[in-house]
Amino acid sequence: MRMKRKCRRVILPLLIAVMALSIGFGKKDAYAYADYPIMGESSVTAEQLAAFYNSRAEYPSYYKEHGADAPTIDDLAQIYVEEATAEGVRPEVAFCQMCLETGYLSYSGDSKIEQYNFAGIGTTGGGVKGNYFETMRLGVRAQVQHLKAYASTGDLTKECVDPRFHLVARGIAPNLSDLDGRWAAANGYGDHIYVLIDAVLGMGGSRTDADMFRLYNPNSGEHFYTQNYTERISLVEKGWSYEGIGWRAPLSGDPVYRLYNPNAGDHHYTTSADERDMLTAKGWSYEGIGWYSDTNKGTALYRAYNPNAEAGAHNYTTSKSEQNYLVSVGWKDEGLAWYGVK
Repeated sequence: MRMKRKCRRVILPLLIAVMALSIGFGKKDAYAYADYPIMGESSVTAEQLAAFYNSRAEYPSYYKEHGADAPTIDDLAQIYVEEATAEGVRPEVAFCQMCLETGYLSYSGDSKIEQYNFAGIGTTGGGVKGNYFETMRLGVRAQVQHLKAYASTGDLTKECVDPRFHLVARGIAPNLSDLDGRWAAANGYGDHIYVLIDAVLGMGGSRTDADMFRLYNPNSGEHFYTQNYTERISLVEKGWSYEGIGWRAPLSGDPVYRLYNPNAGDHHYTTSADERDMLTAKGWSYEGIGWYSDTNKGTALYRAYNPNAEAGAHNYTTSKSEQNYLVSVGWKDEGLAWYGVK
């Protein structure tokens, strides 16, 4: 990915921003993945969780050497699925929170591996180690129950083993982003968990489409589109405005090519190999396949061109009203760009 170069002013630099607000796209917080709930049914399997962990770290031999009830990552992943499902918590949320909190069970913080504390329950900083649990399953159960305390007002299915369950304002954090400033002080806590969840969802083929994030550069007037969560966070931290999910793209289908103009500093996207090759011949940098177009033609995306802009000259949207508005103020209607899934 290339970061935004310094760009020249466009004639109507705020036009799209004003229009976007009028149709429901607006700037959101840098860390605002509010669409991923903590509670709910999940198709994620223990095998996916274990595969994800194995792709990132080596499971500590400590657990087998000390006769723990999860001597392998497969055992621990299965416990997470069982305990989370029992309370209605999504297993991938609890498991990825564990990976974040413990550094994939490396325990470089205040809590130690022998505590079976997988989410820093009771740690308050300054060397305070937090709570101890008798077994790994009980440690997972306490974490799951603590998540349920934040995300739901429902009763627990199993006997409460979370020593801090009663301290939580029930149901105050139904989504990942709501954990910011609550479970952890820093903004971005929920976002960092989701980055890991996104990787889990790519394991084992449980996901058939992906969110396409839409961002806006207030300095250049460019709209940018990506399904890469880390790229989205990086751009927001550099001053881009996150405008939400533009559409959902299939994980296979007709390729949409992504190109970058090093002179104007903006991107272009096309399904046309001829257009890709023409732009490359003129000095654009080909950055590969950005995403795919739905061969079932589920949701149309429209393409418009601003003849007055030197950067951010194209806009892509599923909104026919947005397309019509741009055309009414001087943009050129270039028809269908590609398709997202329904």
